[in-house]
Amino acid sequence: MLIQNDINDDLVFNLLNNPSIEGRRNAAIELAKKKDPKYTDALIKALGDHEDVAIFAMLALVQIGNPAINKLREALNTDNEQIRCYIVEILGELKAEEVIEDLINLLKNDKSKCVKSSVIEAIKKFNGEKSIQILKNLLNSNDNSLIASACVALHNANYNEQNLMNILLQKLLESLDDEKTIISWAIVEIGSKPDITKLEEISNKTKDQNLKKIILEIVREINSRI
Repeated sequence: MLIQNDINDDLVFNLLNNPSIEGRRNAAIELAKKKDPKYTDALIKALGDHEDVAIFAMLALVQIGNPAINKLREALNTDNEQIRCYIVEILGELKAEEVIEDLINLLKNDKSKCVKSSVIEAIKKFNGEKSIQILKNLLNSNDNSLIASACVALHNANYNEQNLMNILLQKLLESLDDEKTIISWAIVEIGSKPDITKLEEISNKTKDQNLKKIILEIVREINSRI
């Protein structure tokens, strides 16, 4: 079925309707060169396509820049999770401060872990105290995936007002088993040699055999990284 679009343009037609992934991808590449806001709607639709197409549609929207922001914000209401994730990435690349409230709302209300993770990455790209404050506020969230992502983002921003590792270690002890994976990932991401000692102390004290296995794997991953 042909995807309809308001613009009568061969590139747009190929972007949305070419039967081959390569053909649609090439159309996205050519549209990126034009940097024309009139292609925004079509490129947003293409964000829901195969990854090889969607990535180049995303790059084309970044090339359009600020003139695309309003339509990108409107498209955050789509039910398509993939499109929302890509839009968040684009908004992060554009560092458009007017979208920060939109991003916060996504963190609070979006059910998609992909979207929330993309929001964290986007917020990291905003310079200044505003983004740091948003990330700090996430440390008080009830969502351990947000806490873990915020800790990694703050660590990468050289934030040192709070001991991020201690926050993660406490969450590792308190969380349900299905939440320990994301927390373990964050511990590995920010962990260093002194943290291995803390982990080994926790392992020696606990009687939880599953936690012991998780800590053993975390230590192994940290050692392989440092």
